[in-house]
Amino acid sequence: MNIKMFYFFTNINFFLRTDNDVFLIKTIDFELADSFAIWPHSLKTLTEAFSTQKQKLDIGEEIKHFDIHNIKHINYALRDAQALAISLANYDQFVYNNFQVHLSYTVASTSLRAWKA
Repeated sequence: MNIKMFYFFTNINFFLRTDNDVFLIKTIDFELADSFAIWPHSLKTLTEAFSTQKQKLDIGEEIKHFDIHNIKHINYALRDAQALAISLANYDQFVYNNFQVHLSYTVASTSLRAWKA
């Protein structure tokens, strides 16, 4: 039996940094935040600093248009997502070990948390 689940979000909030720059999307179930606000450098430098398990891949080409049928593009995107998740978790642990606070949405808000603590 093939069961398909459809999920409809009735409450989605977008938080903008500028008129066309979304940095946070919130729903009842999850939040998606722009990692650049907490690590204002490339994913490559983030993985080099905080991930021994997964590094950013170099596929030898610039992807201007993501092709959902190109396995090379799919693997590249999956690796980026894995590397980002692992690196951010390790970065959060590093900040917690040194300042006893977890990452916030931005470097400034994380710094303020640490100062208050």
